[in-house]
Amino acid sequence: IPPRLSQNGYNHLGDGVQSNGLLWIPVEDPQYKRPLICQWNSTIDCIPLTSNRHAACVAVWQHTAYIPLDFSTAEIHGYSLSDGSQTRNITLPYRIRHIQGCQFTHGILWLLADFIHGSNLIAYDMLANRLFIQVALIPGAYSSEFEGIFVTHVSDHCQRISFGQILYGILSLRRSVVLCFA
Repeated sequence: IPPRLSQNGYNHLGDGVQSNGLLWIPVEDPQYKRPLICQWNSTIDCIPLTSNRHAACVAVWQHTAYIPLDFSTAEIHGYSLSDGSQTRNITLPYRIRHIQGCQFTHGILWLLADFIHGSNLIAYDMLANRLFIQVALIPGAYSSEFEGIFVTHVSDHCQRISFGQILYGILSLRRSVVLCFA
């Protein structure tokens, strides 16, 4: 953690995302009272997340950073990357517990949570404003706690499985989940 942030009490970097050539990383303090989203560049420009209590991950879509309100929540808050103002908020139909990762692909917000509380892979369609996929990944096949999500197209890292299983591949790499699409 850069000295400027650690000297101000920040001690945790959440799951970041690269968007339009810029790296965005959420940053937290130990009391979860002053979360930030920072553009990681030579100056590390940060935006305070005024209504968030937690900043485990960030997903960027249409110049807006989407961040779960808390570690366990049904609220996803959107912040403008240009001025930090709160923009569009999403309310999911139920609370997701222990959110560990989030990422966008083609207007779909993917959320990954620990599997101790039912469905832990959730996809929200931003254009249709509805939950798209809810999947419970198999307990025991993965570590006890996930640490992020990466969504990509089919590559050397993914193997095709039945289309009837909705996803072409799910595999665990060092407590992260990789989703692969054809």
